[in-house]
Amino acid sequence: MNRLSRDVEEIKEIVSTYLKVEKDTLDPIVSGEGIILKNGDKVYKCLTLFNEQTEMMKMALRSEIEISADLLSLHSSFLERDLHILHNYLRLKSLSESMKRSTPERIVDFDVFMADGYVFLVMPYVETTSYLGGLEDEIVSLLREFKSLQWITTDLTPKNIRLRREEPHRIIFIDIGYFFVPFYDELFETTCRRAYVCMNYATDPIVKDLLRSVNQDDGFRDFPNSEDHQESFAEFLTKVRGHG
Repeated sequence: MNRLSRDVEEIKEIVSTYLKVEKDTLDPIVSGEGIILKNGDKVYKCLTLFNEQTEMMKMALRSEIEISADLLSLHSSFLERDLHILHNYLRLKSLSESMKRSTPERIVDFDVFMADGYVFLVMPYVETTSYLGGLEDEIVSLLREFKSLQWITTDLTPKNIRLRREEPHRIIFIDIGYFFVPFYDELFETTCRRAYVCMNYATDPIVKDLLRSVNQDDGFRDFPNSEDHQESFAEFLTKVRGHG
């Protein structure tokens, strides 16, 4: 049995024990973001990257990096007590509670718990298809929901915007986990620029490069017809902010 298979079996055991789900009914879903298990209309997502990050930081501290004794002691204590994992659990717990108060329609609902040193998300299974761009009104509504939540994703891409299979003109954001941060306006505008790129370049081979460029550049200088995009984005942002 390879390491991935062992990891999946371990996570199945934890979900089965803590949530009283039959282990044999948990089916793995291929993902690059952790271990995801499906059981009927529920999905269980184990955010293993937090654990991997902790181990990598521990390895870095054990190496011969130049760091003062006080800082080394502080970071070592932080990592040995797995506070990095706890911090991310509390961040997601706060997001989950905000969503329950705000009840957004285009962001999947979820619960979060910690067990055996791992952070887990529990969310409904939603049948979806790929988002291929456009649907400006839906994108505007999604961005307004982020603002209402006072949380923002820093990784808005065409891949994590999905279409509901039963309502193909309705989008849903299901990429909950690593990239949500508390709201602040400058970052929100960056997310809006990324949304604008998704609408207009979702299927373009250079979409990743364009998304990367708008993280830092508010002038669309890497785009063809950049001045047209500046004007078009200004109109789009006005609509998102509710003035148009």
